Amino acid sequence: MRRIVQKSGNSCGVACVAMLARISFRDAFRVGVACYDKDYWSGSHATDNSELRIILAAVGYKLGREVACEDWEKVPPGSLAATQWNPKAKFWHWVVYDEDDEGGYVLDPNRAVKRNKRRDLKKMKVAW
Repeated sequence: MRRIVQKSGNSCGVACVAMLARISFRDAFRVGVACYDKDYWSGSHATDNSELRIILAAVGYKLGREVACEDWEKVPPGSLAATQWNPKAKFWHWVVYDEDDEGGYVLDPNRAVKRNKRRDLKKMKVAW
């Protein structure tokens, strides 16, 4: 799985859809527009968990059930995870958790993050 950087401040969910489905950001965005409507997606591209589930289902990716987690060790590989609650926007920051031979890592779509695979999991609190 490869990291895809979000295109706007609120499009982390769209970038995570692209990563999980292994499609481009543009294609993930188009699926989101098809699932909802263009007016809904104009301006803010913020997404909640139910919207992301619908978009992921539309691209053929099925998420497991929602599980509250306080520890990255309980998050299954290939999962969408919520990390930072933004009280102003009332949305989570979405990331993808996966594992390789070196252990667990996060693909964080935030453009300020310089590493493709974040292994500093203790610095990030997972919510679910």
